[in-house]
Amino acid sequence: MGAGRRGARRAPAASLGAALGAALAAGAALGPRAGAGHHPTPAGYAELPDPAVCKVGCETLTMSGLELLRHWQRRPEGGRQRWFKAGPPLQKKVVTLGACHEGVKVLGAGEPGHGSLDRTRVFDLADAIFKHLGALEDTVEAEHALKTGVSVAEVSRADKQKRLLEAYLKEPTLKHNGMELALDPEFPKEYQIEADAATMKALHVNTYHEVTGLLQWPFMDYRSTPRLGKMADFVQKQRETCKSDTLPIYYISLVRRKDRRKSVVAAMENNAPFSFVDAVDGRGGGVDMGAVHVNPHMKIDDPRDPRYFLLPGTLMQYLEVPVLHSKKYWGREINKGEVGLIL
Repeated sequence: MGAGRRGARRAPAASLGAALGAALAAGAALGPRAGAGHHPTPAGYAELPDPAVCKVGCETLTMSGLELLRHWQRRPEGGRQRWFKAGPPLQKKVVTLGACHEGVKVLGAGEPGHGSLDRTRVFDLADAIFKHLGALEDTVEAEHALKTGVSVAEVSRADKQKRLLEAYLKEPTLKHNGMELALDPEFPKEYQIEADAATMKALHVNTYHEVTGLLQWPFMDYRSTPRLGKMADFVQKQRETCKSDTLPIYYISLVRRKDRRKSVVAAMENNAPFSFVDAVDGRGGGVDMGAVHVNPHMKIDDPRDPRYFLLPGTLMQYLEVPVLHSKKYWGREINKGEVGLIL
């Protein structure tokens, strides 16, 4: 998240409510196709069916969290071969969840505490956490339905999330491959959160709630991307139809990052002409913070501010633990690198 996004002004709550109401009203007026997002299907893709007769995507609305996870893993979106090769935001959430634990890094020689992620361990661990929470949620909701007479399909996802966290906190700390789960010591420092088991469990439940919420959304796109044909033919067609010399191409980069400039030169060789533009190096002393006016409301001081717990782009909320990236970026002042990015 760059400085530009952090510096964006927030619309008043009333305006957001009015906009949401207008959008919902417009969706109702547009008819059944609005349920699919009312976007035209790009050339080469199979047409999505009407929601009334939809068989792919719509059935997720009635699935439990555990069913959604199994459905996703059987049919990765975008025609991918494996569920753990799915694209953002789902893969990112899985990686972040798995990577916050001890034991998922491959340590380099002579580098205690540092190392690269073992992606197999990351996805295996996240999968085990998700499956455990899915089974626990099924048990909790079945008991709730018997006690109240309200079916699982009638209760809100937010209520399910709260009950799941309450039940999970009462359980012993989850074990994986014989080892009790614990957060990596560096992870809480990076995101300014506690390092205890309760925080870890809240992260588990919040991530599970977020991922299953996205999977439950109607028309999760499981269609394969159209084949381009032979890449050589595709590139040749581009060169014949694209008049690259009519469009100036500029690559903005830091002067000190010679490695990046070298890779760009190699990639653009015998391709479209371009030129470099030297970026403002905030970290390298190119910015005088005393001469820059920074919005004094950029940082959110109250750690319990509701904005920390609202998942951007959705109406889902985190419980007990803030949304990690919101805390990381809004819990501090703007830095020199971000100012340089804007300049």
